[in-house]
Formats: sequence, C-alpha cells, structure tokens
Amino acid sequence: MGPKDSNSHRIKGDTTVVLKIKSKTATINNQTVTLDVPAQVLKGRTMVPVRFVSEALGQDVDWNSEKQQVSIKSDTPSNISIAPASNVAVRDVNDQGDGRDLEVSFSKSSTESYVDHYRVMVVKASKSFNLSSALKVSSSNYSVVSTSNANRAITLLQSSRDVDGDYIKNDQSYVVLYTCHWQRFLF
Repeated sequence: MGPKDSNSHRIKGDTTVVLKIKSKTATINNQTVTLDVPAQVLKGRTMVPVRFVSEALGQDVDWNSEKQQVSIKSDTPSNISIAPASNVAVRDVNDQGDGRDLEVSFSKSSTESYVDHYRVMVVKASKSFNLSSALKVSSSNYSVVSTSNANRAITLLQSSRDVDGDYIKNDQSYVVLYTCHWQRFLF
C-alpha cells in the first residue's frame, strides 16, 4: 500500500488484518484490537508493526535483545521453492502510445498457494536487470496482479512506469519480468 491509501490489508487463509495509517487500532476478522504503535508511511513506504501483523497471521515472533534481531517463524515450509509464472505473453492491444497499449498475461505459478501476488515489471531492453535489481524496485514502478484474481492478465495504465520510473512510451524496446520469467518485445 502506498501513501495515497490510508489502509494496509493483509490476508492469509481465513484471517484478514486491516490497519489504518496513524491509527492505534486495527481489525482482525472485523474484531477491533489496540496496537502498541500505529502503521505509518515513511519515505513513501508503508511501515506496519511487524509483531502484530505476524502474530495476527499465525506466525511465531521472537525478539533477541542481545543481537537486536527479530525472528519470524512461518508455517510455510522452508524447503519450498517458488515456481515462476509461465506462458508469459505481451500483446499490443491499443494505439495510445503509452502503457495502455500493453496487455501482459501468464499462467499461474504451480506453487501459487505460497505466492502473495505477482509483480509485472517493465524494463528497458538495454538495461542489465536481475532478481537482485527487481527486489529494489519502488512499488510505484511495477504493477501488481493479485492471486485472488482468476484472470492472470493485466492491461497497463497510462500512468504505468518502467522500473526506472519513466513512463512507458512508443519506440522503446522493453522486457517484461514476471516472477523471474522474461519476455522480450518491441513497443
């Protein structure tokens, strides 16, 4: 969630957690609870109380004061490898000269039950880009497809940007990254 959204939502299984920015209360499955600290936006990023969110979603949280370290134990098996999306396709569907021209579709990951969402990243074809680079991309520079959406396709928006923050435009060669799968095309 970004600074324009006043709520931060987290869903796992049958548990839904909703936090409001700067509010000392939150809800877990529509039950109001009091927070030690509120969710807040810092430098364009939404920060949430990690212990509250983790425990609300059934995770074990441990604080090591000597090391100043938080450990979160997930019920997701550590030996699971997330499979990439497959059959990624990019189509030119309009003639607007911007992101609205591009539709990206794909088949879901075979391990989708462990996937929170998919990120669609548009990269200039001339740019060197890898998973390490992808992890550093600002959330305003990629599009999200929810796993709850049955249709694994998205038509980008006029305001869609590449990973560098530049608007998508005509006569630029791009690469689309979808969960570690690359598709090259000329726009």
